[in-house]
Amino acid sequence: MVCLLVPPDLAIEEVLGALARSRRCAEEPARTVRQTWLDSFDWRLHRRGWTLLHETETHVPEVPGATLELLPHASTGTTKPSQPGPGQPVRIWLPGQSLPTHPVDLPPGRLRQAIAEALGVRCLGPVAGTLTVRRSVRILNADHKTVAWVLVETSTLSGRLPLGTRVRLMPVLGYDRAALEVSSLLEGDLGLQSAEDLCSAALAAAGRRAGDYSSKLNVALRASQTFDSAMRALLSHLMCTVEANLAGARSDLDPEFLHDIRVAVRRCRSLLGEAAPYFGDLAEPGGPIVRLRDELAWLGEATGPTRDLDVWLVTLDEELAGGAPVPDELGALREVIEERRKVAHRRLVAALDSPRFRELMKLWADATKPYSTGPANTGPAGDVVMTQPAGPIAAELVIRAHRRVLRRGRAIATGSPDAALHDLRKAAKRLRYLLESFESLCPGQVLDKVVAELKALQDNLGEFQDCAVQAASLAQLGRDLATSTAGPSQALIAIGYLVASLETRRVQARADFAKRFASFERPAARQLVTSLARGLASDPRIKGAK
Repeated sequence: MVCLLVPPDLAIEEVLGALARSRRCAEEPARTVRQTWLDSFDWRLHRRGWTLLHETETHVPEVPGATLELLPHASTGTTKPSQPGPGQPVRIWLPGQSLPTHPVDLPPGRLRQAIAEALGVRCLGPVAGTLTVRRSVRILNADHKTVAWVLVETSTLSGRLPLGTRVRLMPVLGYDRAALEVSSLLEGDLGLQSAEDLCSAALAAAGRRAGDYSSKLNVALRASQTFDSAMRALLSHLMCTVEANLAGARSDLDPEFLHDIRVAVRRCRSLLGEAAPYFGDLAEPGGPIVRLRDELAWLGEATGPTRDLDVWLVTLDEELAGGAPVPDELGALREVIEERRKVAHRRLVAALDSPRFRELMKLWADATKPYSTGPANTGPAGDVVMTQPAGPIAAELVIRAHRRVLRRGRAIATGSPDAALHDLRKAAKRLRYLLESFESLCPGQVLDKVVAELKALQDNLGEFQDCAVQAASLAQLGRDLATSTAGPSQALIAIGYLVASLETRRVQARADFAKRFASFERPAARQLVTSLARGLASDPRIKGAK
């Protein structure tokens, strides 16, 4: 499909007249359509190379409805995979005009399946909208068969801001030559030039761009940037992530809004904790850094119950989808957890609407302002560090965090308590957060290898910890239900089934730990971290852990 922009000094009638003089044409009646592009909050469809267009006519027909079309976005090639995706549009008719929010709102078929696989637990929402007057022209051959469509579309952003007039040329399968001739006329004779797609233009007019939100810590730091400046940039990004997700978490649109808030909070707490020695008096008891960390800990606790129940709902859905042997019992347990989650979410909203949360966000905003660089702000060696380059300090933090992981991991023996593995998991997370924070200063290939080694260890520790915590939580829920006269027996059966399954997985993860940690601490893996730290600091003398 060719998309061309009509210059402001060229009338639409001139374009249509040139087509009529050179080709047999048949013009359809003009239509006004409302176009809405949909995606998840974190652009999961866009990341797969797709745009999802919902289109309705403003003059409602006798049977109101809308078209929904999955299309490749402008930067995607023209390959045609076997599944819906880049190069293979999928179009369906919806009987109503309301915007779909979840795949279950769509009829079964390829489009619904493709969207469900891309979204996971996320919901759909509008990202851009236009009002377009469309004049459709069929290009005919000598036999009066349609060989191409030319759509002349004049669009505005939500009926207000002009977005120009575009000509879209859509060839009919088997008549590529005819489309090329029309394209030559439009571009060669009339001087029309390639245009960005309408969705991108609408986003730009609204001050946005596709993919402008990601849960990843994408902060581009500079090698010459001071530690002060780098910390403020990181803290500001994390604060903005929380603010961006608040409305979705309050409205309970999907569980990922709350999840992204919690991850940003954990990253911020970890970063402040690791960097505390370099904050000087700011990190003294009662200082603003300590107060912010304490309040972030409160927010983590306030958001925890709802997130835990979200995880359980996803787990139960996966068990049901996988053909678990006790589907009725799992369904009964799901109803119990849904009721508890409603209560937990109301408490979550109360916490987010509280004066304490507003004060927390003020503390966070204050932490993004320039710090004092007086003598009190000195590092372990007594020198003023906040104005030093961020790279060498980041290297120190990474080396220290890596040594902590090795030290705690080496202390774990066969008979070590579960708490030892939990402490190691927290240490591994803090190392991971540091690597993510200073990713833009790290040598790329080395960083990827370090993260791959660390992720393998984290997956093992996460499996062990999650199984232990979830089994304990379920067991407590079972005790609560057993003492309640309203406790459904089917839910108790499901709890027994799940606890047994979790215990089997926990034992297996514990058995796999020694092998996984041995791989993480092997000399080649340790050397990767040393190389990464040297790259951060631009200093070959840095020594890693032994």
